[in-house]
Amino acid sequence: MWKKINFNKQNIKAETANSVLIQIPNNSDSEFAGWMFWHPAKLVRVAGGQGYWVSFSYTNEWEFKIFKGKGQYHIEETLTAENIEEIFGTGNDSIETYVVKDNESFLEISEPEEIRTEVIIHDDLKR
Repeated sequence: MWKKINFNKQNIKAETANSVLIQIPNNSDSEFAGWMFWHPAKLVRVAGGQGYWVSFSYTNEWEFKIFKGKGQYHIEETLTAENIEEIFGTGNDSIETYVVKDNESFLEISEPEEIRTEVIIHDDLKR
């Protein structure tokens, strides 16, 4: 089952072709406020608010490798999906759950109708 957390675009600190660097909100009461993690770019989407709200998707088995600092002061931790949900706040409707069905498709294929009309070629177009 896939889940999605909505957050403010200001928490995106960097973007590459494949990844987005997301900072954990400073307003959270967590000890991890200000820490960051990389997330695949194809799982980060605009969620509304004229582009100010974005979301990232994940599964229950996802492991988030968060970090803080640079060089010798670099600290890393691994958090579960439940930890991230607590940090981003489950009480403020920021977390949505949805199921993606593997065989579900929105593509509709139909045969075009045959057109049976007489074609008239103008004399100026003939050789």
